[in-house]
Formats: sequence, structure tokens, C-alpha cells
Amino acid sequence: MGEYTQAYERFKDYNVKDCDCIFCLHYDKQKKRCPLPRCCCEEERARAICHEQLEKGGITL
Repeated sequence: MGEYTQAYERFKDYNVKDCDCIFCLHYDKQKKRCPLPRCCCEEERARAICHEQLEKGGITL
């Protein structure tokens, strides 16, 4: 970025809908399942669920 470039709305966190399996690169759309034995987005999904629960309780990080 240049000297006069300003970034708006920087990335904060994923939400639960962003972590849906249909958006994963490994998801097999024809068989409608993931071939991986363990989800590659497991950590992001857990973090998104945690943030969503905290926001419902009125607490923000």
C-alpha cells in the first residue's frame, strides 16, 4: 500500500455462517460431504461460535 492508502473495515473475525462446509475447498459438492477425516476449519469455527455466544450475552471482545 502506498503512503496515502487507507484501509476501511479491516477484517475482524469469521462468523459461524462463514465457516460452513460448503465454502471449504475440500468439500465435495457432488457427494455433499467433506472427504477429510478432520475439518481443516475446526479452530476458526470454534472461535466463531465463541464470539457469537459472547455477543449474544452482551459481551464483546
